[in-house]
Amino acid sequence: HPSSPIPPPAMEYLDYTMLGGLAKAINLWPASQHILMTYVAALNGVFAMAKYGGGKSGVAIAGIAWALVFLIPAESILHLNNFTVYFAYEMCKVVGAPQHQEAVFLLTSCAMMWVPWQSLSNLQKEDAAA
Repeated sequence: HPSSPIPPPAMEYLDYTMLGGLAKAINLWPASQHILMTYVAALNGVFAMAKYGGGKSGVAIAGIAWALVFLIPAESILHLNNFTVYFAYEMCKVVGAPQHQEAVFLLTSCAMMWVPWQSLSNLQKEDAAA
């Protein structure tokens, strides 16, 4: 008889989602400060998209947020983190202040947390005017 492979644990698929990646980053806290900031920035984008897509319905907002958290792959957050670190590196290289790379990374992460909500505010103003 052919040997069958051992099935993966039932929740292993979550490791590849945004939610699973966030859980891993929280569990590795001291070593994962940068990636955790990127997850928080991405979650802000998710919640802003859910709020815009769901309108005034709390159930729709929650449904869209949960769907996005499960559908967005964790790898995309890693790419966003790599881009943010590279951006901070390049900005500090241009200015000639490599010692401030951490501060530029944090400011960029904060901007990524602010921009989705500002965009949502602008979109809601346009919808109200139409």
